[in-house]
Amino acid sequence: VPGLSITATNARPGEEQRIRVRGENSLSANNEPLIVLDGIPYNGNLGDIDPNVIESMSVLKDASASAIYGSRGANGVILIQTKKGKKGTIMVTYNGKFEVSQPERRLNMRKGAEYVQYIQDYNRMKYGYSGDQLNPMTLLNPSERDNYQAGHETDWQDIVFRTGLSHSHQASVSGGTETTTYMGSISYISEQGVMENTDLQRTNITLNVSQVLKSWLTIGLATQATQSEDGGISPDIENAIKMSPYGIFKNENGSYYDYPMDQTLFPNPMQNVNAVQDKYRRNVFVSAFADILLPVKGLSFRSQFGYNYRNTFDGIYYGRNTLTGKQKEGRATIENIHYYDYTWENMIKYNNSFGKHSIDVTGLFSMQETNKNEAKQEAEVFVNDEGAYHNMAAGEKNQVVTSKLTETALLSYMGRIHYSYAGKYMLTLTARSDGYSAFGANNKYAFFPSAAAAWNISSEDFFDTDKVDLLKLRLSYGTNGNQAISAYQTLNRLSIAKFTWGDGTIANGSYVPSNGVGNPNLKWETSYTFNAGLDFSMFNGRLGANIDFYVVNTKDRLMSRT
Repeated sequence: VPGLSITATNARPGEEQRIRVRGENSLSANNEPLIVLDGIPYNGNLGDIDPNVIESMSVLKDASASAIYGSRGANGVILIQTKKGKKGTIMVTYNGKFEVSQPERRLNMRKGAEYVQYIQDYNRMKYGYSGDQLNPMTLLNPSERDNYQAGHETDWQDIVFRTGLSHSHQASVSGGTETTTYMGSISYISEQGVMENTDLQRTNITLNVSQVLKSWLTIGLATQATQSEDGGISPDIENAIKMSPYGIFKNENGSYYDYPMDQTLFPNPMQNVNAVQDKYRRNVFVSAFADILLPVKGLSFRSQFGYNYRNTFDGIYYGRNTLTGKQKEGRATIENIHYYDYTWENMIKYNNSFGKHSIDVTGLFSMQETNKNEAKQEAEVFVNDEGAYHNMAAGEKNQVVTSKLTETALLSYMGRIHYSYAGKYMLTLTARSDGYSAFGANNKYAFFPSAAAAWNISSEDFFDTDKVDLLKLRLSYGTNGNQAISAYQTLNRLSIAKFTWGDGTIANGSYVPSNGVGNPNLKWETSYTFNAGLDFSMFNGRLGANIDFYVVNTKDRLMSRT
């Protein structure tokens, strides 16, 4: 899709992608586009959606097209529709896949003789060494000399990399009658990364049901439930490529040697792979709607409610069989995050045609609330490793307990008029007002208008050719706001610090940090977008293209200042 960029920030299976629509718009705000799943904003990882149940995906880029989603769509909108059941015979499907993965390439590192030559050249040029001073047994670290004399070399990339085996399975059932349609799906994926402790197991359950209750009333429900499990501390690639081929990999008892090159600060790349880490992500997404045909020709009403719940748990324990655990005599952390949001949207539409004139009027009221509850514990120095992170009270030192609650609310109103004459000339006018709780009382609401026009040249009488199916010129200009601040940033914020008095008593104190001074006059970061485009299709749709030229100017940028 032109203008859409999806890149992996990390090759580890299950990691979130970095998604951008037409680049970066803000210096400090989130530049991720809005994902709309079955008509409701989806606050989750795009990779958590089972690709087997996606019916269609489209991208809204310019201000006029994304105006219906207001400030949430300031960075573009990705619309995803999942598969629905169809009237007819029950259909049962199964998809299975097995994969083998390996690193794309490896670095060409120096082998034993090349490494020794490098050490000699380095000391010759830097320190002027010569003769016996360049003896490898003198230049190599003590921990390297035994392997050098024995001719034993270690390829550290062989140690940190592996061949990954993966498999996935998906089964679905769909069907329907004159009044009821349904689609249910369950999928499971087990993916091994190309490094140890980079495994992923994920289960997806999808259920979509719609029911025609009356000729004027249709209701439906779409659900997505996801659970993924991964965890484990993976090898350190940076340390692996810095290792000497003569470094010591393991001790005689089979444990990892902490510093393969004793006189350097580079630890064993496998230093913490024996740590215990359990990481779970659970996501439940529910979208329910009611479509009502009102007793006026062309007038309809749609009410849609969406609920999204996400839970993330991450528990880690570094035991004495890890380098970090040895240094800290056991170290444990637990982080638990509960997030939910709900969105309620009510839309009324009027659509009618009068001769060559066609009009479509839309009014929208939308509200969204989010709640994020975070809790984290840390502790060090445990008597033994038996309890792992399950007995945090056993940590004798550096016990840290933190928790945080973040709540936001968004209230929006939108009106849109779309006019078309003879399918040739089209005009769309949109006005939207957004109010966000994170802004101060002085600038809580903002107004964002947009306009778009199109000329279908191929429908003109003077355009007479059989080779061109479609030729359309598009122009649009509009504004969109970005909630470029975190909750409570317009308020003065205190931080807590512990103080120790002369008698050893520990007390809590509060202070205003350098970034804790509020500003009630903060206002919306606003992007002004101009877009010109040309769509054409030729030879009965065999050849086509969309050409766009756009300019985005962002004003009133919000940045942290200290």
